[in-house]
Amino acid sequence: MSNYSIIEGCIRQSCDLKINTKLINKMDLNKIIINVLEKYQDSQPNMASESFREILAKEIEVEVDKYCLTLMTSLNA
Repeated sequence: MSNYSIIEGCIRQSCDLKINTKLINKMDLNKIIINVLEKYQDSQPNMASESFREILAKEIEVEVDKYCLTLMTSLNA
């Protein structure tokens, strides 16, 4: 098992460029999602609510996009 996420692994496989690990903060996708979920741990949100699930999905998407952008930016360094 590797020490990087599937996304990072795919980026590494798809190009010959090295990812500049000095520019990226080591953060796996699981931890990113947990961090978003922890924002709601004391509020007991209603997971049956479609609007809440949409908000949660958007927050996770934003954080994953930041992670991917950081990985892609590190390729150009």
